Amino acid sequence: MTNRLLENADRIHASEMAAQRLRANLELVRMDPVTWVREAVLDPGAEITLKGRKWHVHWQDTLITIHDGTFAIDTGQKNRSRHGTVEPLKMPFAICSLKDFSRVDPTQPFCFTACTDQEHSLICPQDRIPDNVLEHSGPWRCFRVRQTMDLDLVDNFAKMTRLLVGNGIGVFSTSTFNTDYVFVPENQWDKARAMLEQHHFLPGDPAES
Repeated sequence: MTNRLLENADRIHASEMAAQRLRANLELVRMDPVTWVREAVLDPGAEITLKGRKWHVHWQDTLITIHDGTFAIDTGQKNRSRHGTVEPLKMPFAICSLKDFSRVDPTQPFCFTACTDQEHSLICPQDRIPDNVLEHSGPWRCFRVRQTMDLDLVDNFAKMTRLLVGNGIGVFSTSTFNTDYVFVPENQWDKARAMLEQHHFLPGDPAES
């Protein structure tokens, strides 16, 4: 696949103006876009995808899109689409089975309810478990997806959950209209944070909300 990418890169018209623009956007990188793409291909840390007829190359916190002999540059795109995707919430949570919702105050954050033909369920902070609870599980800790969900973030969300599960971390999630919340057991919280920081889903040394 990378050979096809290089063939496309070779057809880019790297005018001096375009090269100057690239250098300005990449700051310390002083090379034309064709050379930049060739260097990216050699780096296993680069993310290279082909969508339709467009190549997307993520490298050094920069996205270059190659299409029909032209290129576009978007610095920081990788940071926006992945880096800092989630934020940790400071309180522990519980998931509860209830007789009914009569003792639940839905105006107090955070409150996630579900009613089916078989059960009444609630996810809430550990210190607000209703007194009519039948069973509960916890404590769980929570990561919230920072931005309103779009297709790129859905893809990152899937990668994030696969990362956690693949490293033996228990996960469940719930959704609101705007975003998603990912819960992990409290005894795996530190491990989950370390994994997400290592893979740039969580900023290093984040301030908890």
